[in-house]
Amino acid sequence: MQISAETMHLNKQPTPSSEYSECRRHAAASNLPLSPAELVSYRKHGFLTRQRVFSEWELSGLRAAVEKAVNKASIQAQTGKTYFLDGKRFVDVGSMTVQYEFSSAGRPDQLVGSARHYGTQAKPDMALANSCRPPAGSPAENDNPGQSQAISQQQSAGSPARNKTPDHLNGDTIRVIEPVHQLDPVLDELIRDPRITEPVGTILGTHALAIWTCKLNLKRGGSGSGFGWHQDSPYWIHDSDHVDLLPNVYLALDDATEANGCLRVIDGSHRQGCLPGRDDGTQLGGFFTDLTRFSEADQVLLEVPAGSLVFFDPHLVHGSRPNTTDQPRRALVATYQPAGYPTLKTGEIVDV
Repeated sequence: MQISAETMHLNKQPTPSSEYSECRRHAAASNLPLSPAELVSYRKHGFLTRQRVFSEWELSGLRAAVEKAVNKASIQAQTGKTYFLDGKRFVDVGSMTVQYEFSSAGRPDQLVGSARHYGTQAKPDMALANSCRPPAGSPAENDNPGQSQAISQQQSAGSPARNKTPDHLNGDTIRVIEPVHQLDPVLDELIRDPRITEPVGTILGTHALAIWTCKLNLKRGGSGSGFGWHQDSPYWIHDSDHVDLLPNVYLALDDATEANGCLRVIDGSHRQGCLPGRDDGTQLGGFFTDLTRFSEADQVLLEVPAGSLVFFDPHLVHGSRPNTTDQPRRALVATYQPAGYPTLKTGEIVDV
């Protein structure tokens, strides 16, 4: 399946300037909404890519902003509230959650089986009407950095599992920050970029949008861990009554390859709605998708160049493997909703 010409030529090189906002103003205004063919593909497969939407010049500025945000989060986390779930370290700083890397020694890779490679194709019928229900036996915590406020409030500060320091932590390497856009003005402006919001408007059927959450996924070279198969919707049902209307946009800040742990998706899995989690006796197992409810033979590797966008459905089963290279694989994931609804973590309404 070949990507359309309008998608391949979406990225118009902006005139360089000292500010990202200037570059945004010069961004191409044509072909920003999804075409009818793209929308059909998204509904069918649950995801869609647009290649090289952001230029290398823009990415340079965005990467710098990301590293500034990471530095700020690292400093702020020193005075935050630390807890552990299944041996994974989290720190809450106000409404921001920082998750740290952990050693993968002795932890089998959950993403197995053969996969189709998806690079230059324009993949991904959902009527946005599937109701989402909590996974059976959902634990009081979750591994998604977009953990719900309701779940967070159920944490037991005195739990030994929370406060015991595991022996396999990977230092102070940050894995995820959520939300992240408030840490740098460049990132705050990025979530309003029409190259991101206009396609989302096509998906939702309205261009009056608000942000639901925005997180930074960091896979540092040699230490970036993977994510098991999961859907985003089970993490959000405790805080949203419109979970079907929370599409994600993944911006690749670096080239995403099989070797550095690119995003993997289960083609068409979104059409089943919210699937049950695993009952494996762990704190977080209920938030990883039951492996009997989909076929790993349907997995697709989203190997995309830096600057590309991946739009994907909140019910799409996805995950990734560790970064085995010495180069980073950073990505910013913004999740949108119709205007007028509050954000996940702060409860504020941030219309874009």
